[in-house]
Amino acid sequence: MNSYITSIFAAGFFILIAAVISNAIKFEGGSNPQDPKKRKTWFWILAILNPVLFFVISFFVLAPNPENDQMVYDDYIESLPIAAAVGFVLYIVLGFVMSKMFKNGKIGNWFILIFTFLTLNGCASTPTKCECKKELDKTLNNQALTGKAEISELGKRCDEVYKDVEEYMYEKCD
Repeated sequence: MNSYITSIFAAGFFILIAAVISNAIKFEGGSNPQDPKKRKTWFWILAILNPVLFFVISFFVLAPNPENDQMVYDDYIESLPIAAAVGFVLYIVLGFVMSKMFKNGKIGNWFILIFTFLTLNGCASTPTKCECKKELDKTLNNQALTGKAEISELGKRCDEVYKDVEEYMYEKCD
């Protein structure tokens, strides 16, 4: 039981470190900023380090002495892999929840690539040329009114599916 509690604390500690690192990485401007990629990379590096370091520290530092009670030692060692897996899953779940809670902040892009990958690989429909044209018109109208060019998720998917805007810009739609 002790190893599970330690695993929960380790997951919380690593998610805190991931949040601090994400907030320390400065926003980059321009058309191809690299800061979201850096934040995602650090999130997933810490996701891997979480169970590895938990397992190593628990095995070499926190494990009970087998000379005192072999059964307690065996039970503890037997629970370590399961506790490490629980900590890993907890880290991912906490990261997902935090990225949804702070979706407009620096933490919000921990999972963007995964959603884009799932969207483009059949978990969501591919946008039609007409849908992309309507989204482009909406974005351009919004930019004319507000002066800000905010591209929606649909707009980003259109850019990924159709490499050239002219593929759908002049599409005749109802």
